[in-house]
Amino acid sequence: FDIANAASGLPISGPPGTLQTATVTGLLPDTHYYFAIKVLDNVNNASDISNIVSTTTQPVQVLFFDDMESGASNWTVSGTLGPNGEPLWHLAGHRFNSPTTAFYGIDGVLNYNTGAANSGAMTSIPIDLLEATDASLSFRYFLRTENLSPYDAASVEISADGGATWQQVFLTSLSTPGSGMVEEVIDISGFDGQLIQLRFSFATLDSAVNDFEGWV
Repeated sequence: FDIANAASGLPISGPPGTLQTATVTGLLPDTHYYFAIKVLDNVNNASDISNIVSTTTQPVQVLFFDDMESGASNWTVSGTLGPNGEPLWHLAGHRFNSPTTAFYGIDGVLNYNTGAANSGAMTSIPIDLLEATDASLSFRYFLRTENLSPYDAASVEISADGGATWQQVFLTSLSTPGSGMVEEVIDISGFDGQLIQLRFSFATLDSAVNDFEGWV
């Protein structure tokens, strides 16, 4: 018991016979756990260990997955790249987490110094969360910017009404450490039971200091 992981957020003990409940979070999926309780009195005398109960968490069900290796069919690309107005995002292979491919902006010169402000978005096909419980979004990315908020902003938004309105679930202008891709995991359980779309957006917001690699 003394070397087990302590649960957080437990209630203060009530009078004898009081029914109390607590929710334990941060557990791994598809994993067997054991639970037991000790109670401390007002001078930290500990009770004996309680009965031990155990349970197995549910496995994760993947509802949508794209490693960008099968082309861009799951995404609609939009945006403005410099004065020509071409779409910002496209599939590229200079930096990636899957075998060979990721979405990126300018993979020739590896910066956004076009002499104009640049912005772009990639919007997913509809994703079915109608039967989802405790949905989460996981993605891997690399970001190199001027590290000056609000410039060179990378954001993720979700729409549950066919793109009429969007709710931001992720926003950063801070460069990732090192040279590798990092994983971001976001709780999107608020969209359980809905049909959603994802939108990844990147915007320099100005035409200066854009000689950075940007968002992959």
